[in-house]
Amino acid sequence: MGRLARYRLLTLLAATAAFPAHADESAPLTFRAPDASEVVLTKAELRARCGPRTVTVEDPYYHGTRRFTACPLEKVFELGFGKAPAALDGEDVLFVALDGYARTAPASQLAEGGAFLALEDADRAARA
Repeated sequence: MGRLARYRLLTLLAATAAFPAHADESAPLTFRAPDASEVVLTKAELRARCGPRTVTVEDPYYHGTRRFTACPLEKVFELGFGKAPAALDGEDVLFVALDGYARTAPASQLAEGGAFLALEDADRAARA
């Protein structure tokens, strides 16, 4: 494993979606680099700049298929850290949730592609 918790992506929820269903467009997502510098992006800024798309996933918690409006994680990293996960080779990323849940992941795993940061439940948003 690389150097633990060098990069932090803060203010995520521990649930499948990154933002709670009730989060307004000003909800922040904070990125903290090893030098303690921070970038804060709102949900609206991410939506405008990340190229969101609808993704379908099997949700083990709900025992079924769910659809989310989500941003490709690679683009989220570029916006928040100024570099893609592949550029953090050998590093670990610490994800910290609002509820205190924390998990590390190797940047190399995040660079494999196919990872997304959910902005909202697409089906719930369509009903609203």
